[in-house]
Amino acid sequence: MSRLNLAPDAAPSPVAPEERIVALDLLRGFALFGVLLSNLNDWYGTTDPAGWLNSTLAFVQTWLLESRFYTLLGFVFGVGFAIQLGRAESRGEDVRPVFYRRMLALFAFGVAHVVFLWRGDILIQYALLGCFLVLFRDQRPRQVLIAALVTWIVVPYVIGLILRGLHAEMLPRDPDGVDNWLYANGSYLQVMTVRIRGFLDWYGRWPQLVFPGFLVLFLLGLWAQRTGLIARFADRRVVRRIFLWSLGLAVLSTGLGMVLWKVLEPPPPSTDWRTLGFWIPWRMPLRLLFDLSTWASAGVYGAGLLLLALRPLGRAALTPLAVLGRMPLTTYLTQSVVCSLLSYGYGLGWYGMVSFSGMLMIACTLFAAQILFSGWWLRRYRFGPAEWLWRSLAYARWQPMRLSPVPPRALPRPSTSAVIP
Repeated sequence: MSRLNLAPDAAPSPVAPEERIVALDLLRGFALFGVLLSNLNDWYGTTDPAGWLNSTLAFVQTWLLESRFYTLLGFVFGVGFAIQLGRAESRGEDVRPVFYRRMLALFAFGVAHVVFLWRGDILIQYALLGCFLVLFRDQRPRQVLIAALVTWIVVPYVIGLILRGLHAEMLPRDPDGVDNWLYANGSYLQVMTVRIRGFLDWYGRWPQLVFPGFLVLFLLGLWAQRTGLIARFADRRVVRRIFLWSLGLAVLSTGLGMVLWKVLEPPPPSTDWRTLGFWIPWRMPLRLLFDLSTWASAGVYGAGLLLLALRPLGRAALTPLAVLGRMPLTTYLTQSVVCSLLSYGYGLGWYGMVSFSGMLMIACTLFAAQILFSGWWLRRYRFGPAEWLWRSLAYARWQPMRLSPVPPRALPRPSTSAVIP
């Protein structure tokens, strides 16, 4: 039986803590709170909004939170790949073996996540789509941007043609009443059965298995790193420009999308190739505008956060968030553990009983605890627990874990420019 062996010092290795780009960790940490709150509202049986506060929070979920924070994570994922690629090239190495093992390990995390914890997993999609990034490792920024546009516009259209031609539309879903009751009252094995079936049913209704939109975000992150945009996050003028452009695009795309939704009333797609409905994607303009609105909103949030981080008070306040952003996989999985124990029948059984305001309280409490834990943990160890296992599998050797040179109670404070690359 093969084992992970210690490798020589010259072998590929993860980025050391002191070499990290803290701005990216800050964006990850911020995005993880939005992901937590959005997942609580979407996947754990939030009750119908009652009262002005819950109605307002329901509106915020739909129009300001939904998909925005996964957008930030997807963009940062692409930037991270570009950084790994640059480090490998500087050493004269091939990035593919380590990166493919990294994606395989992430896929395994995702499968375990679905089977044992939660059906709304995103890791599987990240792993599958991440493998495509390697195809663009030698492309120039302009070529990467063209590939992102093709992936965004052309690929979904072609997939739609294939699905309609094969009559691959899914039948309507059965009512969720029985499944919801089992989530709230069932044993662990009963909930596991419903969870796996629900996950496979969800993927069956999206036969392309993965969303091309995530690959677009990965490619945009790769493009931003290669053009030097990420390195310019230290320039307040650049970040302010990104904020204003993102805000304008968000307002324009959202407003235009609302108008088209009221006026266009697109017909359902046809499966008969002899009709215009088969070839003309009437709903595509709405999809593109929705994507632009979502991505631009994420740009507003990310740029706004970095503008705060460029100020001394903001930097001091946001440092714990950047620390948590160093262990995103541990944070994400821990959120699933806690939320499933709170919601499902084998735990407290709160499924379908918590309002939007209650979900906000849960999210704030859990996230505050995760911030405290991440600070405590990373004063002692180089990686989060899940990150350590992930990197050990990717680099095919056990990674050093303990931060022996750092005193247990001394967490290094970032310098004036530490939050920015």
